[in-house]
This record gives sequence, structure tokens and C-alpha cells, in this order.
Amino acid sequence: MKTIFLGIILSLISSISYCQLNDTIYFDTQGKVCSNDNFNSYRIASQDKINGLFILTDYYSNGSVESVHSYKTDKGEKKFGESLTYYDNGQIKSKCNFTNNKENGTFTKWFRNGSVDQIGLYSKGKKEGLWSYYFKSGKVSAEINYKKNKIISERYLNEDGTHLDDVTKAYKTAEYPGGLEKLRLTIADNLKYPVKAQKKGVDGKVYVTFIIDPLGNMTSIEIAKSLNPELDDEALRVVNLLEKKWVPGKKFNRPYDISFTLPVNFELTRN
Repeated sequence: MKTIFLGIILSLISSISYCQLNDTIYFDTQGKVCSNDNFNSYRIASQDKINGLFILTDYYSNGSVESVHSYKTDKGEKKFGESLTYYDNGQIKSKCNFTNNKENGTFTKWFRNGSVDQIGLYSKGKKEGLWSYYFKSGKVSAEINYKKNKIISERYLNEDGTHLDDVTKAYKTAEYPGGLEKLRLTIADNLKYPVKAQKKGVDGKVYVTFIIDPLGNMTSIEIAKSLNPELDDEALRVVNLLEKKWVPGKKFNRPYDISFTLPVNFELTRN
């Protein structure tokens, strides 16, 4: 087996599955369709009889709503109208309107404790005007003026109200203890190529996502892009061997969730 390639992308890869009106579709922890015996979430599709929009409502396993999105067609191709997301405790997480699959109007996001995380305006999918960002205490951490997604002006404040003069300190990615080289070596030294997958001649990359929360905890480890059941399981196993406590990241001058996607490479040696 050749050297493991490991990269980091600060984004999550997601996929959407659809169901017939009023049917229920179930998903496992990896977002794959499964039976209703052991599911992590589920989805119900419906149609608004007044405006004709198709509604996809996702639920957590406890029955509380995870998200509600409206679409023009039953294929779920273009968001249109109000979109809402929620935490598993029922607290609203975000609210925004869409026009032809682009954010349009006021966008608001909340922390899990109910305080406002950020608020601003979208126009045809681009940030416009003043956007305000907050600490969980409710105090402003940043005020940024945008024009078509480009920053026109910005200022950052500490939680005590003092100004942060060095803008570079307002942003920092989460850091693995010992650095990325140690992370890469941990994966490379512990990865085992499943025999079944080798015999089948299966190779390629499994993409694993996770989040480093504001306290530096590694959470929500799951497969973002599957390759093969055996390889998926092995990728999850080695990623779970990583240190679970990281140096937390910052965004808009406050501790923030930082999302990572790691491609774990399985490559057969061919003659």
C-alpha cells in the first residue's frame, strides 16, 4: 500500500435524498437510506395546497424537527420560500428565505442557547450591507459591511467591548495537537486495508467529516462520501483514533464550530 494522502477542506460534503409525498424515508448516522429499525433521522415530503410548494421536513430520531425546506418541484431541485433549521432540543438554528435556490432577504442564525449568532441581509445569494455577529453573551463580536459578498469595512470587538486592532486574530482554524503532520502520521500508521476490499480490487478515497466545537472537542464524526462498507468502517476507525481534544478555532472573533473533511486514501499496489 502506498503512502496515505490526507487533506483538509473546511467544508462539509452533503447529499439529499427525496421521497414521495407523505412517505417517510429513514437515514442512518452516515446519511444513508435505511430501515426504520435503527435510524438516526427521517424525512417526510408534503405539498402546500395554497402556494403549491413542495415541503421536505427532516426530523431527529427523537421526533423533533431538524429542518423545513420549500421547493418549487417535487425533485427538490430549487429552494423557494422560507427555510428553517433547528437544534435537537427544539431551539431554532437558522431562518432564511430563498428565491430560485438563492438566499434572499434577512438571514438569522441562533446559538443553541437561543441567543443570536449572526444576522444580515442576502440579495440574490450574496451578502449585502451590515452583518452583525455576536458572542453567546449577546455582545457584538464583529460588524462587517458587504457589497455583493465582498467586505467593504469591518471591525471586531472583544467581549469586554474593547476593539480588536489586529484583524488577523479574529480568525483561526482549529489545530490538531502536534500539528497536521502528526495527524497524517496517526492515520498512515494505523490504517489497515480490509482484506475483503483488497480481494474485490476496491480502492479510492473515503471522505470523513467532523466538527471541532468551540471548546476544542472533536464531534459529529461521520462518512461524507462512501466508497465501500469495509473501507468506510476502517476510515471511521482510524479517524476515531485521533486526539479528541484540539485547540479550538475562531471565526468573527469568537470561538466557533470548525468543520473538517478528511479524505482517507486506500490505494492498491498494481504491477
